[in-house]
Amino acid sequence: NAYSRCLPGRLPQFTPTGLAQVCNALTKMDPDKKHLALMRRLGEEIPHKLPHFSGHNMALVAHAFARQDVKDPLLFDDIADEFCSRPEEFSVQGLAMMAHAYSHFGFRVPRLWPPLLEGVLDQQDELNPVATLTLVSAMGTSRVRSDTVLDLFTDLMVEWAPDLTLKQCQTALAGYARLNRGERDQRLFQAVGTRIRELGPMPPDVCASVFHSMAKA
Repeated sequence: NAYSRCLPGRLPQFTPTGLAQVCNALTKMDPDKKHLALMRRLGEEIPHKLPHFSGHNMALVAHAFARQDVKDPLLFDDIADEFCSRPEEFSVQGLAMMAHAYSHFGFRVPRLWPPLLEGVLDQQDELNPVATLTLVSAMGTSRVRSDTVLDLFTDLMVEWAPDLTLKQCQTALAGYARLNRGERDQRLFQAVGTRIRELGPMPPDVCASVFHSMAKA
């Protein structure tokens, strides 16, 4: 609380890295508490310095605003412009965080997705289950479809299925169902279905979600 009171007036003195660290800290110190006033003040200060933000720090900012549920269309429009000018600076994790943040608010920013997905494909060897499921879930929410990404997602889920958690299995099936182009790939359902059976009885809500995804796909 003391930091929240003293920080707003001092934000102009912060470097881009410092501003990103403040955003990130607010999502970690007390994830359930909303710091709306401070986040809005950050939203006023950050755009002036965005050209000097690294890709990692821009992803942290977008992620923090999503976690704090502070919808700032102007800030996110500025971030999208900056992202499109240098998408190569973003790691796979950063790309997934960006995708999640924009889908969380329902922002329709078509120019964001082509370089974002190209970045994912260029770094596909760096993908992991968390980043991949985050990305595909965001694509489904934003109604962004890519046959190339869907094929890659299917191959990766089949490979990773033996180690997925029940929640990840649920997310994988839901993501595939949203992006499916009408030709269901049985490999994914067989691999993930086998893993679900290995994990034992499903809670009712997970069971309903899995059946819904299978029917939708």
